[in-house]
Amino acid sequence: MTTNKKAKLMERHVAFSRRSFLRGLGACIALPAFESFTPASAVASSAAGSVVAPVRSAFLFFPNGAIPSAWQPTGEGSSFEFGRTLQPLEKLRSHVQVLSGLDQRHAEPGP
Repeated sequence: MTTNKKAKLMERHVAFSRRSFLRGLGACIALPAFESFTPASAVASSAAGSVVAPVRSAFLFFPNGAIPSAWQPTGEGSSFEFGRTLQPLEKLRSHVQVLSGLDQRHAEPGP
């Protein structure tokens, strides 16, 4: 190499800190792990070419209370009856699950 070419190569050389190198290395190592964040159903549906709506859930919390009899269904299993607040969900009965009795009684004061 001639000295002119060496000088041009030296001009292009950009120094970066050890910290920047390690940060970039950490990002490169973490990249394969990001695949695990994708749900298997999304990967399967994208491979098949069809898009399926994701399963959704809703959780309600009433910090100041609610009328339990209006929310909790009566009966058990598939033969339950919705309370008056949940009546609009009657059309979706086969897709709805209502969980109750999940109180943490040990968090409340008293005997």
